[in-house]
Amino acid sequence: MALGALAAVLVGWWAGKERSLIGKAGPYLELRPGASEAGESVESREARLATLSLADQNVSLRQDLGVLKKQVRYLSEALAVVRIEADLYKARLDQSGLEAEWQPAGDLDGELRIREVNPELRMVILDGGARRGLRNGMPLVVVREGKPVARLIVVDVRAAVAGAVIEETRIRKEPAAGDRVIPAPPGRTLR
Repeated sequence: MALGALAAVLVGWWAGKERSLIGKAGPYLELRPGASEAGESVESREARLATLSLADQNVSLRQDLGVLKKQVRYLSEALAVVRIEADLYKARLDQSGLEAEWQPAGDLDGELRIREVNPELRMVILDGGARRGLRNGMPLVVVREGKPVARLIVVDVRAAVAGAVIEETRIRKEPAAGDRVIPAPPGRTLR
């Protein structure tokens, strides 16, 4: 008798579980009329409950996907705005001839000359360093016979020497050892 009562309680619980899952599944699944009748096997009832559970998960995942799509759209728009602002900032810097965060240094202590040139790396070594007023990011101009030859950006400063990358050159003119180097005038390019 106790076993029969337990079976009745379990069947009632399963039927309640079915109804709660059906309500969450929405239009995806509906119970067939008479499906909970005594003739249904345990396997088909478990399969139906598993299907209802998967349908519920599907609804939840579709909602999550909608939220994530909105976030992607928002982030894409924000990235586009930031890229436009960066391009405008770069264009203003290019027009002014200044590099980001560079303040004109004025005169350097003494005359600077190119000590060595590496054309493959487009780098030069200068005969002055931090003691002469050079610092990283500083733009310089290479001058030969009173005319600009190239534009440099200082990338490595030591106490007595510095390394600079060749940023821009005049047509058919490259920096050479012995060329004079001066601070780049603000707002001017070689062209």
